Amino acid sequence: MTVAPRWRTTLETWGQSGYTPVLVSWQNQIVGAIALADRLRPEAKVAVQALQARYDGVWMLTGDRRATALALAGELGIPPANVLAEVSPTGKATAVAALQAQGYRVAFVGDGANDGPALATADVGIALGSGTDVAAAAAGEEGDEVRRRPTSAGRRFW
Repeated sequence: MTVAPRWRTTLETWGQSGYTPVLVSWQNQIVGAIALADRLRPEAKVAVQALQARYDGVWMLTGDRRATALALAGELGIPPANVLAEVSPTGKATAVAALQAQGYRVAFVGDGANDGPALATADVGIALGSGTDVAAAAAGEEGDEVRRRPTSAGRRFW
């Protein structure tokens, strides 16, 4: 299917604004587009700023498109040089291992099954949401201690 220039412009604009564009087609014709967006948690920027003030480097590793990742990183105050986008789950683990090889102790925060390899590779794996099951499995395999703590909403995290 060929994407007309008018759609390409829209998709590029959305991507640079932090949206993930999705084309809608019907019978091999593009009939529309949808812009999806990740929302930052309200406390995310404050957490990143606190980490940056205390530690040497905060990085973003994501499977998202680079333009989307850069837009979110900009909101968080993470420099573009510290953004690795379009990274596979194995690639995230490789990036964590590379930082460890340089002498860094790495804490990795992940929120899904695709973060499992990096959570298991990091010195400290912090799993949120659906990533908690992955963290538990990884910790069980490694013999590490897993701690559950209730959140203010009554849910649990690792």
